[in-house]
Amino acid sequence: MQQIGALHSAALIVRFTAAVVVLHAMEILLWACFYRWRCLPSWDSAIYFSASSYSTLGCSDVSLPSNWRTLGPLESIIGVLMCGISVSLLFAIVTRLTSRDVTAAQLAGGTPHAGTLPSKDTLQTQR
Repeated sequence: MQQIGALHSAALIVRFTAAVVVLHAMEILLWACFYRWRCLPSWDSAIYFSASSYSTLGCSDVSLPSNWRTLGPLESIIGVLMCGISVSLLFAIVTRLTSRDVTAAQLAGGTPHAGTLPSKDTLQTQR
């Protein structure tokens, strides 16, 4: 039963991570659409510029017209914030799943998984 729970948890994490990657790609594509519409002559350069700005890598071979240059750093800031939110949500999900497994093991009278810390109550009863 515990193995099925672990597989379900792993599948949840993989699905969440895939969804986050797709959402980031959609945001990059949205920025690229704007760049193609207003700033850059081809889809290749628009997608390349958007992906490199969003990931904060930057590119020196493609640049925006002077009246649109502040969009590159703005997209970089947004990319960093969105990646930070994604990682924090992933961490919250993993923490919640781990604490659920530890609590279930304690209620069943078993021991928590290796690598988890015992609760205060467990430590006090062992003394």
